[in-house]
Amino acid sequence: MDNHEKYFGEKSVQVTISKFEAFGVCVTSRYGKAAEIIELINFSKHVCLSDVSGFIISVFYDSKSSCCSFEIDSSLKETSIIAKRIFEAAIACISQFEWFGTIYHGVPMDANDNGQI
Repeated sequence: MDNHEKYFGEKSVQVTISKFEAFGVCVTSRYGKAAEIIELINFSKHVCLSDVSGFIISVFYDSKSSCCSFEIDSSLKETSIIAKRIFEAAIACISQFEWFGTIYHGVPMDANDNGQI
């Protein structure tokens, strides 16, 4: 098996640790894709600096659908200031995500490939 097949196939794991905590946020990438993990770390840093990370229970990047989802505090409403800060962080850091039942597109996945952590 060559490196391309080993690391760049649909279900290939690029990073062994695919579930971890970053800036106080529990994050997971289904298949441990490096670009997704970079987005997750950038997002976690952004919400931490915005003082809203405590309202995020977990973040899951589904590598199969290339879509990220958030488990947030159940008391948050979509129109709350805290939810808006989380949404702004997602737009700035995550290429595709589900937010209150709607799919949104943020930065292109390759935009975070330059290691903006």
